[in-house]
Amino acid sequence: MGKLDGKKIAFLATDGVEQVELIEPRKAVEAEGAEVELVSLKKGEFQGFDHLDKGQTFTADKAAKDADPDDYDGGELEIEGSFGTLSYKLSAGHMVLYPSTSLHRVTAVTRGERVSCFFWLQSLVADHAARELLYDLDQSVQALTAERGKADREVLRLTVVYHNLVRRWAEA
Repeated sequence: MGKLDGKKIAFLATDGVEQVELIEPRKAVEAEGAEVELVSLKKGEFQGFDHLDKGQTFTADKAAKDADPDDYDGGELEIEGSFGTLSYKLSAGHMVLYPSTSLHRVTAVTRGERVSCFFWLQSLVADHAARELLYDLDQSVQALTAERGKADREVLRLTVVYHNLVRRWAEA
């Protein structure tokens, strides 16, 4: 019996993958008894490379957008906030945006395998209170736009105010 018997593992790859970085790990995982599912940007064939030369083509079993969070257990993103702990387990293609100062963790994956991507953004507006005011103003502008239409005089005036505040508070 292999260490991965009964496990289902997704390998993520797309056009331009260095084929040895897909083939060799896949062989090792399969040798340990795992079922491998090849996931790409879309279902079907994609081109691998051997350094700079075209290599093998591979066939994706499914598109990343079709990956189902129910295929694994655990892996929820938990974020501590002023309203308690919020837990997220999203489908492929979705994201959670939250301040990097938030206390957060990812729960252990107990069935399947979870692969995720993360990165940092820096706001043009450094001041936290100013960002909160802009967020509240934007929410009001969106609500009024839905109610009155984007050509409404007051909606346009508030939109101008929003953009002027962003320009005023933005750091160069």
